[in-house]
Amino acid sequence: MSAWRRKDEAEPATVASRLRALGLVLPAVAEPVGAYTPAKLVGGEDSTTVWTSGQLPLVDGRLTAVGAVGAGVSVVEAAGAARVAVLNALAAAATAVARREALHDALHAVPARSQRRGFVLPDIVVDASAVLAALDRLRVVKMTGYVASAPGFVEQHLVLNGASELLHELYGDVHARSAVGVAALPLGAPVEVELFAHVNAVYVTSRW
Repeated sequence: MSAWRRKDEAEPATVASRLRALGLVLPAVAEPVGAYTPAKLVGGEDSTTVWTSGQLPLVDGRLTAVGAVGAGVSVVEAAGAARVAVLNALAAAATAVARREALHDALHAVPARSQRRGFVLPDIVVDASAVLAALDRLRVVKMTGYVASAPGFVEQHLVLNGASELLHELYGDVHARSAVGVAALPLGAPVEVELFAHVNAVYVTSRW
């Protein structure tokens, strides 16, 4: 397909523009509270995947809901929390991609002579625009969601629909999914979400 477009042809929609249309803002990634990273990239430039740690429905450091679904937290509330959690997971994945690209650029800016002698890279800082651009590099392969469930609660799939529907609104395709009921989650969260995604250098969603 030709990369040229007519002057009157609209630019293709980006994930960032769809976020804005939904009135959503990609959050900053919360600092890990243990010996782990929010997201881990695996592979080289030709084929890269990203795995996120489980993400809670945190907004400005506070949970949007607390408790077990079916006992204090409704399915509707939990589905909204799942939507927040998956947005946090996207932020973690996109930030990891943007940081690696910034590191790649920094390494290529260092003369080969200096690389042979040894050098210390500065801290890699990425701005919000780079993280938003990295969203378009992601293709979500699978989402796993954990739902803190009261005894007898069996509608975990409905809770995770909140996250799946947001991914569909942003990317236009479907992903594999597991919905798992558990007795409790960290901090009393009703839901936790993790993503597995492929990172493509030129991935463009096909539906828009």
